[in-house]
Amino acid sequence: MISFSFNNYLIAYTSSQLDSLSSKEIIVSKNPFIDNTYSYNGSETPMTLEDYQTISNIEGVESINWRFDLTITKNFDVDDIGNENSIDESSVLTGYVNGKMISSFDCEGYSMMFSTYLDDKDYSSYLLESFSDDSNGIYITEELYNNLFTDSDDTSKELEFMLPIPIYNTSGSVEVTIENDDGSTVISANEIKCHYVTVKLPINGVISGTSLGVENSYDGGIYVSQSLLLAYYNDIIDDYPDSRTLYWITSKPYVGSYIDEYPSDYTLTESDYVVKQSKWTTASATALSVEVENHSQLEEVVNKLEELGYNVENEYLDTSAYLNIENNTQATFTTISLVIFVVVLALYLYVQYMSYIEEKNTQAFLSSLGIDKSNKSLFFIKKYIINTMIVCLLALIFFFIMTYVLNALSISYIVMTIKAGIGIIGLSLLVELLIPILMKKVMK
Repeated sequence: MISFSFNNYLIAYTSSQLDSLSSKEIIVSKNPFIDNTYSYNGSETPMTLEDYQTISNIEGVESINWRFDLTITKNFDVDDIGNENSIDESSVLTGYVNGKMISSFDCEGYSMMFSTYLDDKDYSSYLLESFSDDSNGIYITEELYNNLFTDSDDTSKELEFMLPIPIYNTSGSVEVTIENDDGSTVISANEIKCHYVTVKLPINGVISGTSLGVENSYDGGIYVSQSLLLAYYNDIIDDYPDSRTLYWITSKPYVGSYIDEYPSDYTLTESDYVVKQSKWTTASATALSVEVENHSQLEEVVNKLEELGYNVENEYLDTSAYLNIENNTQATFTTISLVIFVVVLALYLYVQYMSYIEEKNTQAFLSSLGIDKSNKSLFFIKKYIINTMIVCLLALIFFFIMTYVLNALSISYIVMTIKAGIGIIGLSLLVELLIPILMKKVMK
């Protein structure tokens, strides 16, 4: 039991140390560019249900969740009739303390991003400071916090900003020209069109790094719960058509924008723009957060994803050396445990041998009193049974005490089960009843 508890402690300790050095989360996307760095701005190719299924079938993958990331900047708001209206306020952030506005910060030109966090995940290890635990609360990075607030006490803090609600994945509106040895290639990048809603939300905490997961190159960011974003999304998404095609015609007399159809007597030219939009859903997110079961499987999962053609963003840390230390430590402890077991076994056999010598003297004494052989055997069997009951009771008490102590110290998590009880009773019978009877017969 002690060896088992130590191994549990060692595994938990190693996992904790690796978690502090490297996240088990990886960002998976289908990047159309040669540079496979994740954009954090929705320019990747949208995922499909087939991608979800393929990734979930990879051994070592523990969970898959959709992502929505967007650069905080002056942007366009898309309405339900196809118009896109410029909104300068989308980059303005306002801080409140105890309901009173204390600062306003326009992050246009700064490296700031918007993202979401999982409602059921514990992020306490990522936090520099924690203020509340509101289900609709947000987390902000230290850089952003320092631009808005001057103190770090636990008073009620809120942030007012324009929350982007993803509406469409758009192709054709953004094109990137890539130069290579064979010339240049024009690639259409995805763009997420959003509707913006002004919200004022409590700040749950300040992130010590730049992210709640895989670190990125942004200076700051805002993290909103996925459930809150989906609540706003579900309230408005039915107002928008599932898909639409936008035409921007540059030739006279038809100059202008058209939705789904353009004048029938006009032929599109290369100077015109055709933009296709399909409704954004969690199944068509442009990236996925994938968490592996443990660090030892991280490299294998990353390699498999890359073999399948996916781009992977993660804080890869070569954990093999650390894991080898863990394995070597476990092997060393197992060896020491075996040596201790052999020593204890030798002492136990010696004690049993001395007990056998003592029983021979007791038998001689009982014979001198005229007690026959059957009664003498009954006497010793009763003695073995009493010893077995005492040892079994003490073992159960010791097991309960050790379980309580180990669980209280978080060294191990052991519960008393029927199998454990049967094991203790069985060992007690073996040590105090069967082995003494067997030794008695062998050494006659």
